[in-house]
Amino acid sequence: MNPYIKIPLNSIITAERFVVKSQKEIKEYSPEGNSGSQKVIGQRYELVDVTSYEMFTIKVPETYPSIPQVMIERANQPLLATLKNAKFSFYVNQGRLAMSFMAEEITLLDDDDDLLK
Repeated sequence: MNPYIKIPLNSIITAERFVVKSQKEIKEYSPEGNSGSQKVIGQRYELVDVTSYEMFTIKVPETYPSIPQVMIERANQPLLATLKNAKFSFYVNQGRLAMSFMAEEITLLDDDDDLLK
């Protein structure tokens, strides 16, 4: 059972579209050694809220990225995405309150979609 309460993201961020800044793999933790596991268990996307320009990182449980880093780097304009069932939770990290963001999936929007719609 997860001890953390998951709160819908739209309770604190009203934007429905986000600029995708970067993508990185999340690998399974391996307590047996320092090298870690090579098993990919998710993706971490750094996003920018287009209304407040706040930046945050969200985790998505996908083994292959929906929006690969190479696509982000080669884009001629900002890539926009939406999140499905995005939530956040609070936790304590080294005595400080922190937030963790997660979503079921991330979807790249078409070029025709307006940035501030």
